[in-house]
Amino acid sequence: MRSLLLTAALFSASFATAAEVFTEGPAQKVGEGYKFTEGPAWHPQEKAFYFSDIPSNNMQRWTAEGGSKLFLDRKSRSNGIVVDPQGRLIFCEIDKRAIVRRDKDGTETILADSCDGQKLTAPNDLWLAPNGDIYFTLPKLRPSKAKKDAIPENVLNGTLCRISADGKSVTNVGKAVGVEAPNGVVGTTGGKQIWWTDGTVCKTANINADGTLSDPKVAAKVGSDGLAVDARGRLYTTAKEGLAVHDADANQIGLIPFPESPSNMKFGGVDGTTLFVTARTGAYLVKSKTAGEGFGK
Repeated sequence: MRSLLLTAALFSASFATAAEVFTEGPAQKVGEGYKFTEGPAWHPQEKAFYFSDIPSNNMQRWTAEGGSKLFLDRKSRSNGIVVDPQGRLIFCEIDKRAIVRRDKDGTETILADSCDGQKLTAPNDLWLAPNGDIYFTLPKLRPSKAKKDAIPENVLNGTLCRISADGKSVTNVGKAVGVEAPNGVVGTTGGKQIWWTDGTVCKTANINADGTLSDPKVAAKVGSDGLAVDARGRLYTTAKEGLAVHDADANQIGLIPFPESPSNMKFGGVDGTTLFVTARTGAYLVKSKTAGEGFGK
């Protein structure tokens, strides 16, 4: 049952320094029976994790007390989720091809369905900057997927866009730093640095005062789906085998295998050391020895 806390023993972390990253002991399987989980988000006011089960057209909510429960049916399929300071959910809608905000009373507002005047392909993941700007990824359009999802050929895809905090503009900030095939995205709580997946690598760039990006460089020599960053500036990526950790020089320093291939992750919990991991048909908790970036500040 999804609401039951299940334990799945994982193999020991590999690499000599992996023990410095993850706590000892098994990960906890906290949900199962899904079709494909994605887009986890930590809600600090509710002490809950939200995540999407994309093929099932719904959004789930997990708490330590109640386990995982259906939160919302999404006929238009949600993907990446973030929570704003007011406790509202902001998420990517695949079929609406939009970024949507849901208020606590259930009212929904489309924040963006175009970028620089061009309609979007299906948004995948997003990050809320501390100043209120929202950065979201538009994956590279594959003709077969476009046909399946009834997406027109002339939509904007393969880039990173920014919604200004006042909601007055949505601009293509990925073009200037060569974004081509993005997926996951994450940034710092100081609002000065951003990371994104770009095909077979992960990249990082500086965030300028006007919200544009500059000075891109490789942050990991592998591709990924979801991303996370800890308080020591290490980048966490998803791989077929499990979760990988990379240092500031883009070297992989740790890997913890998973029974299912992870799709995404989010730091949360009261002290920020809990990683909520979505992995195909399941959802897991992994304890890190280091809190997520921004916790405790």
